[in-house]
Amino acid sequence: MKLSLELSKKQIGIFTLVLASLTSLSPFAIDTYVPAMPQMASFLGVMLSDIELSLSIYIIGYALGQFFGGPLSDSFGRRPIVVTGLSIFIITSYFLSVSDSLLQLYVLRFIQAFGGGFSVVVAMAIARDLFTGTILAKRITYISMVMMTAPLVAPAVGTLLLKLFGWQAIFSFLTIYGILVFILIVVFIPETRKSSSKKGIITNTAKNYILVFSNTKAMSYILASSLGFSGMFTFITGSSKIYIDHFNIPVELFPILFGSNVLLMIGMGAVNAHIVTRISPKKILRAGLIIQLIAGTLLSSLVFTNNAPFVVVFSLIVIFVGILGVVSSNANALALHMFPNISGVATAVIGVSLYAMGGFTGFLLNIFSNDTIFPITLIMFLCSLGANVLFKILNRM
Repeated sequence: MKLSLELSKKQIGIFTLVLASLTSLSPFAIDTYVPAMPQMASFLGVMLSDIELSLSIYIIGYALGQFFGGPLSDSFGRRPIVVTGLSIFIITSYFLSVSDSLLQLYVLRFIQAFGGGFSVVVAMAIARDLFTGTILAKRITYISMVMMTAPLVAPAVGTLLLKLFGWQAIFSFLTIYGILVFILIVVFIPETRKSSSKKGIITNTAKNYILVFSNTKAMSYILASSLGFSGMFTFITGSSKIYIDHFNIPVELFPILFGSNVLLMIGMGAVNAHIVTRISPKKILRAGLIIQLIAGTLLSSLVFTNNAPFVVVFSLIVIFVGILGVVSSNANALALHMFPNISGVATAVIGVSLYAMGGFTGFLLNIFSNDTIFPITLIMFLCSLGANVLFKILNRM
């Protein structure tokens, strides 16, 4: 049961910033330590691919956290869930800063991710509690635009901390960031949903999940967003290999190259916020998926020929990732709009699909990785192809 809240423009602005700070938890947890992977591998005495695998482990833990956090927030309210999840994230981030083995890294990253997913899933559910229709799409776009500054600055923050203090400082930073978000949530975000009866919670949760998964139109939006994200996650996982190992780009330039993708995502988000009230979100989503497929096709084809210059590869990657500023906002808004009474479960399905697929593609990349960057670009292409095909097929059912 939702609460009736009358919000001023100032309150809406504060809500947007705080919820964006919460959703930025995952980009910071992922992107700050991507530049540190080679140093972490050396410190722990393992292969770089072993450290890259921790990204997939994080993604899977994050998906599971959302799977449980979403429906529990529908039953117990939003605030208890977000506070619990942030507490888990903060504690494990600290212990990661003092970890000294690959096994510790894997276990703690999984628990950290579970706490992050458990809390972050509440952000979009709160947005759905407060807004509907194209207004919801616009608000999610604004939240996404602010959130996208995290991947823009995260690699630079990670590189700076790595150079000054070593990779352990990155997890100390995540501890501090988690504490700040915790304070913002407690101070500024009220409860937007009353707790409901706890009787039959397991049965009701199962029924609600079935309701979302069985809605083919909603799943067309969710899977399109998830596969697009998986293509981006594949790039994130292999970005240091593409830029630093393959093209021999200095590590100091890595944040600039990485941040270019996010700048276009923010730009696309701004365009989307401007046009979404005049052009239907579904039409914008369809166009974005086609653009991503074109970029993925050209990228994979050119890399396969082994004659792709850096400028071309870089430009196509920026387009492939940047267009998600249009794809994700509209896909998520369209899906959430269909489930006003179980937005926590709907948000969880979005998150689980997003991060489970991202984790799966990360495992695929680990399995098929070789001395070239072709497996990275091939998986990116297959993700965009799958997004387009499933969107078209499921929308006809």
